[in-house]
Amino acid sequence: MRILLFGADWPLGRLIASTALQEGHHVTAFVRDPARPIERHDRLKIIHGDVLDAASVAAVVPGHDMVIGALGRSKQAPAGRFHRPAVGHLAEAMKVHGVSRLIWVSAHGVGDSRGDSGLVFERVLRPLLWRAEYADKERQETAVRTTDLEWTIVRPARLTDGPATDRYRASEGIWLDWRSHISRADVADFVINECHKPHYLRRCPTLTAQ
Repeated sequence: MRILLFGADWPLGRLIASTALQEGHHVTAFVRDPARPIERHDRLKIIHGDVLDAASVAAVVPGHDMVIGALGRSKQAPAGRFHRPAVGHLAEAMKVHGVSRLIWVSAHGVGDSRGDSGLVFERVLRPLLWRAEYADKERQETAVRTTDLEWTIVRPARLTDGPATDRYRASEGIWLDWRSHISRADVADFVINECHKPHYLRRCPTLTAQ
């Protein structure tokens, strides 16, 4: 499979790329910051560009079977860099070039999972520390869900640098608390498995460690 990966220069994106390569896929890593280290591989192609530039996105989409979006954290306003416009650029390019499958990594606490994360997150962390970031994720999800693409929105719990365990839960409507977490390696495993066998077409599963 020929996978186009946005955000491959971030920790989760690097693990998604590595997992895909281990499974024998060809990966195009679209990265903004060439200074961030990325694993080199004969089936990995690295392209530098900006997801907020429509022309750059349109140029890289042709020739791929599917797209994975694992963009890093958007930053707080007023100097923020928000990723909502990237969804529009990507959806348009995918439509033009006949690429229909999109997996978009978001976060638990967005969309209809809001309110399922406990009082500490909902009353303290989200409004005080991550208000702008989660507002951007809300807009990203809305943009993805209103496309005609074969999308899956992945909502992981708090990400850790732990190892792959293959023992995690993936389901809609999971209630989490401040202790809930999942390793980036397990999220990468889920994403690549969803590439192989899409169980969550046009659905938004939450991922958390068991």
